[in-house]
Amino acid sequence: MIQFASLRVGELNSFFGRHHSAESKLKVSKAKTGTHVHTEEHKQALSVLMTGEGNRFFGKQHTQETRRKISEFRMGRQDSADTKIKKSIAARLMWQDPAFRQQILMAQRQGRKIKINRVERRILNIIEREKLPYRFSGDGSFVLGGYNPDFVQVNGKKKVIEVFGDYWHTNKKVEWHRTELGRINVCMQFGFDCLILWQSEIKKLSDWELTEKILQFDKRKVKIGGGRW
Repeated sequence: MIQFASLRVGELNSFFGRHHSAESKLKVSKAKTGTHVHTEEHKQALSVLMTGEGNRFFGKQHTQETRRKISEFRMGRQDSADTKIKKSIAARLMWQDPAFRQQILMAQRQGRKIKINRVERRILNIIEREKLPYRFSGDGSFVLGGYNPDFVQVNGKKKVIEVFGDYWHTNKKVEWHRTELGRINVCMQFGFDCLILWQSEIKKLSDWELTEKILQFDKRKVKIGGGRW
């Protein structure tokens, strides 16, 4: 159990209501720079105090006046060149973390409230009718290698189904990962088998033909480390 007795906040703090002078702040800053490291226990305690109901601002909202002041304070402020470089380096380092990247991408997709389109709906109807173990994941609920497949297998097999719109995946400036071969290659790097269904192809195929294609794909075995049997 984390002990909170030593963490004095609010009126329990002996320094409550007082302020450090500019000179005092400078001395404290110099003394702590590069030398102070929190223990894991202390980090956990601080985390509890700063999140959820432990945060003194929990359940509260800024008044319109406070929001206006914050907006005016931030308006027109620009980071120095040095600060921009530091932020850029920090952002790149964070983006290299797969978990962080996946979290951001999922939040972006879900924030847009993307809904299933007509072509994807036809695939979903076949999945539901045939009781296939797939779910719609194009809403950002599943990200693979930085990309968001439209359907993912939920029964233990590493399989995804992608619906490619002809316009977005065939124009001259299309990026490698947006091509059929590029997307399949990305999936194979993570051990996933990928079925690409083109929008124009889906329109031409009958329900029976489209169903057979999905069923054959679901039965197809995948080698460990990529490649198909």
